[in-house]
Amino acid sequence: MATTFAEGTLVQDLAGYKDNNVYDYGISEERNLSLGLALVAGLPVAGIINNFAWGQMTSTSRAFQKFNRRLVEDNSDVDVFLNPRYEIQQNVSWFSTKTKVKGSVMGARLITD
Repeated sequence: MATTFAEGTLVQDLAGYKDNNVYDYGISEERNLSLGLALVAGLPVAGIINNFAWGQMTSTSRAFQKFNRRLVEDNSDVDVFLNPRYEIQQNVSWFSTKTKVKGSVMGARLITD
């Protein structure tokens, strides 16, 4: 939201002010573009900035969460997982980042008498 607001106010500044024949400094307080429209116009640029700033980190974190959850769900009889090896593939585009995690893990079961 902060990036969208920053981009929106930048777009609003770039659009300029209305010329209402104000004699003080030659600048009116009324802008050519409302804040709402400027926020909508700045949204794609804010999305690109946020994706490159946060996309890889959040996508990788979510992929590892899914990997670990599936590992535990599919191997409910395993008590301890050891020596994980991961292969990480990322696909970064303008508006999205996708991460795939493949891994191999040793598992051990504890035997109790």
